[in-house]
Amino acid sequence: MVPVAIEGCTQGAEGGGARVGSISLAMLIDFIVQRTYDELTVLAELLPRKTDMERKIEIYKFSARTRQLFVRLLALVKWASSATKVDRSAHIMAFLDKQAMLFIETADVLARVARETLVHARLPTFHMAAAVEVLTLGTYSRLPAVIRERLVPPPSLTAGERRSTLRALAHIVRQRLTTASLPSDVRNLKVENGRATFTVGQDFSVSLTVMGDAPNLPWRLLDIAILIQDNETGEGKPLVHSSQLAWLRGVAQARLAAAGLSGALTSLRFFCRSLSLELLYTQTLRLCRDRLSRHLQVDKYIPGQKLQVSYWKELGCELGYRLVIGAEADQLCVWHVPALAGGERVATALTPHAPSMERLLAHTVHQRSRQRLNDLKVLLNDMGVECSVGGWPCVLACSVVSPCLRAEQLLVSVGAHGGRLRARVPAYPATPRMPDLAAALARSDLNQIKLHLTHLRFWLVARRCEKTLQHLPASVCEHLPFLHGPDHPLNQLSSDRLYVTLHRHTDHILIVEMKEVAAGSTATTSNSSNSGSACSVALSFHLAGARRCTPEECEEETPSPANNNQPPPTAARAFLKLHSLVELDTFTLTHGPFTPLDTPGMQPGKRKLSSPNARSVRVRQPAYFLPELAHVVAAADERVPFVNLAQELSSRGVSHGGVQGEWSGSALGMRLVSLPLPEGASVAAGSALRARLLATTVRLTTKNQARVWTAEIVFHGSPLRTPNPKEQGERRCVYLQYELGTDAGRTAEAFLADWAAIVHLHTLLHDFMLRPAQGTFNFAGFILLHDAISL
Repeated sequence: MVPVAIEGCTQGAEGGGARVGSISLAMLIDFIVQRTYDELTVLAELLPRKTDMERKIEIYKFSARTRQLFVRLLALVKWASSATKVDRSAHIMAFLDKQAMLFIETADVLARVARETLVHARLPTFHMAAAVEVLTLGTYSRLPAVIRERLVPPPSLTAGERRSTLRALAHIVRQRLTTASLPSDVRNLKVENGRATFTVGQDFSVSLTVMGDAPNLPWRLLDIAILIQDNETGEGKPLVHSSQLAWLRGVAQARLAAAGLSGALTSLRFFCRSLSLELLYTQTLRLCRDRLSRHLQVDKYIPGQKLQVSYWKELGCELGYRLVIGAEADQLCVWHVPALAGGERVATALTPHAPSMERLLAHTVHQRSRQRLNDLKVLLNDMGVECSVGGWPCVLACSVVSPCLRAEQLLVSVGAHGGRLRARVPAYPATPRMPDLAAALARSDLNQIKLHLTHLRFWLVARRCEKTLQHLPASVCEHLPFLHGPDHPLNQLSSDRLYVTLHRHTDHILIVEMKEVAAGSTATTSNSSNSGSACSVALSFHLAGARRCTPEECEEETPSPANNNQPPPTAARAFLKLHSLVELDTFTLTHGPFTPLDTPGMQPGKRKLSSPNARSVRVRQPAYFLPELAHVVAAADERVPFVNLAQELSSRGVSHGGVQGEWSGSALGMRLVSLPLPEGASVAAGSALRARLLATTVRLTTKNQARVWTAEIVFHGSPLRTPNPKEQGERRCVYLQYELGTDAGRTAEAFLADWAAIVHLHTLLHDFMLRPAQGTFNFAGFILLHDAISL
């Protein structure tokens, strides 16, 4: 067993520490190198003064001496590799020397005790009487009585005695509570096991008892439980430490003895109120530090009395938006600066048992936002805009266009952090001028609000036009590169207009002009069922004929610098020049024959008649669908070819009856009233042919998935009777077909050429029929001629 060192004895050099007479190897090498360097320096200074032989002798001595020194150093370094064994041996020798010293000191101490201390030591005499009594009786009766009174516990009560004592104590507690004045918010009062436990408000609960039945004996406080919690940042830990609870119990017990039960409860209320205020202050500082440093600020804090917080600092209000939390009577109350309507609802968010500054700020911002949005609602209602306020967070929904889908409503909200107004349209996240509209609403600038609402209304109607025409062969654009003068009729139209380009007819453009409708007006609006609403937009349509040109080709008209539709010179190489502009009668187009808006038996969508006895049901179109626009675009797409052809035929002397609907509105046709007599044709033969001509109709039909012109020429009977049974009818039809191209003049020329051929063939037959019967003739050849005419 290794001897253990006695405490206080030092062990010299132990554990590898520095020993007496030792030096570090690195320091030794440093000394040797420094000594060699000094000797070389001295030689360098002294050798030049000596002779050559003396110099050689000094150099040899220096070399021998230095070589011997470094050989010793080399031996020492080689020995150091095995120095651990020597070092360990040295440690063992030092330890043995130390243990021998300890043994010597122990022997000296024992000898000194035996010679000096034990000589005077004596044992007391034994207490024989006490020993006999303890050994025989097992007890000792001669102890002082004070030991029994102070140290020996009295005998415990039995279970029955304990129950009767607690029952009597509970009766005394009930009697004391009956005569005491308890606060009105005391709840969950329970008396059992001789103690009264109750909760005061939502702040704390206490357990009381009495130490006797004397009426002037003060209450005894047994326990206090603080019910205030920090559910957001408390991490489940109690807010009051056990040592603080012990101190609080002492203070409350002192107040019980001095001021009775009401004084103790008042002190506990003050403590809980101060704790809640301190908790709110801590939460506010945490919010300022973590998330709301730019929007929230603590203006003043007086512990236990008042906390003042500023929010919405970016708005720059004169008084500032402040929230003041202070004590009133026995509870915390909230005041708002400026005054807030519905502030009592905010006070309910300040729950005593779990105060939360974030929840209090959320309710305050909600009520403040509702108040601001209600003011905006009154302002917009005076302007004729239907609005509603609701939701959490609070949102002002404005129906800018009537009727208005929920996705098209203008939603105005208040930023929870900064308090700035935000405007958006859910269906269109990239709606223009929303920040400007929000700024105008914040300033309550009526002129700017009306201007931005009008622009938004027109913009929404433009989006409705795009959705309406998305399945039709047309495209909507807001700007086109027109070239026209300042006095052109296009400049007299409203600046809020759209251009509808027809895919099949690039030389015609439909201009949709948008105008606001005053309340009570009967103008045709974007939705016919809501005409007269203050939020309606009237649509008027103009059909313009255009052709592509360059500025050099339009030298006779100088472009107006005030034209908003004219792009910069480098924006487009090709321009459009308007050569005609005709306003369309929307009522005539949408309320003519065979239109779903005016025909009871016609079902919208498919051109199919229902039974006469069927009940007419009006189909409701979605709000974004504009039936007038769809009808006008479809009518323009169908009628523009007829209009071009009619103009070309009229210029060539062909009279027509205009474009009319046929076959219950399933097709369009143009009846030709009179056809010109070709040059060189006989007037008599032409008159005879016109007498047999019943009708000439031009239609657009489909052939091999391509649209073609079909001219139907109906004749009465035949100039010549034939035995063929298929040619015995009184009605003979001739059909001519032409390709539908962009050049209507070529189609008119082809039709008139075919008509001239028919007239010339009929002239031959007419001249042949006027000859007297001279012998026989080849009837088969005549039949062939007639068949050629029929074809």
